Amino acid sequence: MKRVLIADDDETNRDLIRKALRKDRWEVVEARDGVEALTLARDEKPDLLILDIMMPVKNGYEVCEELKRLPATASIPILFLSARHGPATRESARAAGGDEFMEKPFSPRELRELVEKMMND
Repeated sequence: MKRVLIADDDETNRDLIRKALRKDRWEVVEARDGVEALTLARDEKPDLLILDIMMPVKNGYEVCEELKRLPATASIPILFLSARHGPATRESARAAGGDEFMEKPFSPRELRELVEKMMND
């Protein structure tokens, strides 16, 4: 079973993402802040990371940059899922090493489709 790490400081958002993904076949691991996301990514070696930008302790950009620098986690695909919108936000996500970007609020179906695509690329 493939594993997805969700990193979002908002419990409601994590719940919505978890429910969207559990309808399929992915095991979900959750982090509440950037430091916990880094620890879980290193320990759990997820197949995909869904990462919020605005989180306490370390923001999503910092988490992504650090994971992409570490050989053990550099190949983990990262999907930024954020309430921040606009071309500058998307560019910052790409510059940090993110693979895809989706805005909140999100469609559960579209999220599942994108996760499936990223898992199979």
